[in-house]
Amino acid sequence: MKTSFKHFLFLVLLVSSLSCDREEAITEKDGQVSFVVGAKTAEDGRQSAESTPASLLLTLEDNQGNVVLENKKLDLLQFGQGYVTESLALTVGRYSITKFLVLNSDNKVIHATPLEGSEKAAAVNDPLPLDFTVTANASVEVKPQVLTVTALDKPQSFGYASFGFEVVDAPETMKIKVKVQLRVGNTDYLDVDTKLVVRGFDSLKVEKWKKEFDYVGPADNVLEINAGLDLYTIELRQWGIYDQQIFKREYLWANREDGPQPVTYVLGGAAAPKKISHYISYFTTADPENPGSHTMEPQSKIGYEYDAAGKVTRLTHYRYVKETDSFVPERYAKFNYIAGRVNMILYFQQGATSADLVYGYDYEDNGNVSRIVELKNGVESAAVDFTYNYTDRLINAAYTFSNGQGFQYEFFYKWKNIQTDKTTRGSQLCSEGSYFYDKNINPLKHVGYVDFLLRNYSVNNRLTEDVVYTGCAFPTMIPMVYTYEYDADGYPTVMTTHYKKTPAKSETRYYYN
Repeated sequence: MKTSFKHFLFLVLLVSSLSCDREEAITEKDGQVSFVVGAKTAEDGRQSAESTPASLLLTLEDNQGNVVLENKKLDLLQFGQGYVTESLALTVGRYSITKFLVLNSDNKVIHATPLEGSEKAAAVNDPLPLDFTVTANASVEVKPQVLTVTALDKPQSFGYASFGFEVVDAPETMKIKVKVQLRVGNTDYLDVDTKLVVRGFDSLKVEKWKKEFDYVGPADNVLEINAGLDLYTIELRQWGIYDQQIFKREYLWANREDGPQPVTYVLGGAAAPKKISHYISYFTTADPENPGSHTMEPQSKIGYEYDAAGKVTRLTHYRYVKETDSFVPERYAKFNYIAGRVNMILYFQQGATSADLVYGYDYEDNGNVSRIVELKNGVESAAVDFTYNYTDRLINAAYTFSNGQGFQYEFFYKWKNIQTDKTTRGSQLCSEGSYFYDKNINPLKHVGYVDFLLRNYSVNNRLTEDVVYTGCAFPTMIPMVYTYEYDADGYPTVMTTHYKKTPAKSETRYYYN
């Protein structure tokens, strides 16, 4: 046997990188900063409404040169002989003011701090950029020197290209990119539909805004959120998995979707899969008490047993006995493992001591199954050999039988589901099919082995199939549509199969430990 079985990776590097950034945003403490503007009066000692400061517009960068606030408008309150903004929460660190404009109530620039190197820079002691430091659990006041802007002044003399600016009035919004990637058991689910809840909090950690978003995988989703708050949480609840991520506004703004360095925030987590205890198959039969109507009658039952690690150890087939309305065991299978993967499945007739049917498994170095051999009464009766084309996402399964016959089954997979397939026998095309899936968990994927006929390959549940049979064999009943009922964790509890050209239906009811 070759090396142990592994599934595809979960984009570990991306998640790890984003997680590190997130932890930094969460764990660092905050400080408070306010900005002060000194009063300036006219020559007659009076101050008109036109010359009264009402708000200021500033741009801040962190010590790495990243913009954390851009054209941020802050209201000014009169305080003594000057004006001051309300406190603004910032993550501890060093910042630089790169724009500082004072506006009147008409949003006209009346004062400005010049930039270093500009014509007006010599008129102040500290032209921009002006540095200040935010420390944990402390408040700091920053008072840039400003000069009066007259009708004759040009923005270029202050170092600005213009005094024009864009102010986004409340409610301000910003766009952030998110992606959801979940892991159930050993299987990664990268195409997920779910709900995301974003909450916004003020500087006192009081919730002020909330919105639920419909996330549709697999591509990044853009969420437009209120940008006027200090702290945000993004929450995910899906399949028993809960993830909450916390961000400061400045961090989200610096990494917004339409910013210079957009970041995709990955929400996810892992959960153990629910294990099937058994499932029962039903089929429509004529109801003798109601002529012309049909009822679902049990046909068979399959039960599973597991070890402490969650690996299936025994599978039992039951047949339904109508006379006693009970299930009677007919045969069972035992599972052997090597290095954590299925090595052999041995089937026994009920009460027998020796297996009459055995499946043996080989694996590639990367952990994918390479060969399954079927033995009946100790003699090889069939085998399937797998070849993988990872570039084109194609898998070929070559089936051979002891009578010299065989066929080729090739399928194209996407998001770990069989999307299209074809079956050939030599040069003869037998069938071609296409398939569509839901985005919930296929419980048979988590029994821990690959079925000889690949019936449990796909990670989601099949909704429709369109198979055209052109030769080799023609089944009497062709499935067409599958409908489901689900439990609260997204697992199917009832699957109903609808067939082409017949009102007959079959039903599978799943039960979990």
